[in-house]
Amino acid sequence: MAGLTATRLAALEAAAIAAPSADNRHVFRLSGDAKTLRLTAAPSLLEASSSRRVLGLISIGAVVENLILRAARLGLLLERREGSWWDDRPLLAEFTCHEAPAFADPLEAAIELRHTNRRLRFRGPPLSPSLLEELNSQAGTVPGTELVWLDHPGTRRRALRLIRKAEAERFRNQQLHQELFESIRFDVGWDKSAPEGLAPGALELTFLERLGFSALRHWQVQRLANFLGAHKLMGTRAAYLPCRFAPNLCAVVATGDLASAAVGSGRLMQRLWLAVTRAGLSAQVFAASPLFALEGATHVAPALQQSLAEGWNEICARERAFLVIRMGNAEGPSQRSGRVPPGQRTTQGKFC
Repeated sequence: MAGLTATRLAALEAAAIAAPSADNRHVFRLSGDAKTLRLTAAPSLLEASSSRRVLGLISIGAVVENLILRAARLGLLLERREGSWWDDRPLLAEFTCHEAPAFADPLEAAIELRHTNRRLRFRGPPLSPSLLEELNSQAGTVPGTELVWLDHPGTRRRALRLIRKAEAERFRNQQLHQELFESIRFDVGWDKSAPEGLAPGALELTFLERLGFSALRHWQVQRLANFLGAHKLMGTRAAYLPCRFAPNLCAVVATGDLASAAVGSGRLMQRLWLAVTRAGLSAQVFAASPLFALEGATHVAPALQQSLAEGWNEICARERAFLVIRMGNAEGPSQRSGRVPPGQRTTQGKFC
């Protein structure tokens, strides 16, 4: 029995690093031997603030889903051993690897094709009934997760208010402003990609927007501009308008303890994203508004956290929302995020 060979681990690593991550910075490591695959937290996740940990665990969920899909095509069944997804230790999950008949899930073929599209406007038409049914069925594959569609006019208006409020806070709050701009790789310029971090060109800003955005990375400039309402304008441009014009908008909700719910929401997010990619459509994820609504959100004023929590509880029937996803037709992004070279996310063990 071949088990988890070095070749198979390399293929799994390729799928893992193709998963989406907050700010294009993966927070995991893979290791294994012939019968076991281990997923461990990188130091950046162990040292992260509460909100950044939740974002990291959402990305871990996407990694897990890619690993499961790729393993099936390789003829491996990954069985997770019991244990918490998060208890302040490096080991996130341990999987026993079983030989199984190779199975190519249609979603697996889209793993390397999936990408974020930040173009301002997505076009219609709305999702077809058959694709809507397929997307809704994906929640049934990830226990404890559900989709809440935000396409009814009244529901969309309520969600948009919450989205705009949270995004504006990212430019009004000094700590959140610092987190936002530290994730952007201004050092690579507007015409190049980056293996980690967000290249500015991927933000899909016009020439005039680029000038203003570059200046606002300096907190003193942002602070002065906020007296004129710049934070509200930026929140509107960054998230409100893209979501306002999206043909379809949904929230990913999950139940259970915070860590397990975050991982579950990431798994469902990835399955949705892969299905949308297979259908030739574009997608973009917005996490700030649901994230700031969670109890203990980092750097968020209690009044804002409570306001967002009450708003999302009303929309999502008191279940935790973790993500908002917009979907539609759009021209491909002018620039895609890079990825770290193979071999930097794995530590090989002994193989038979």
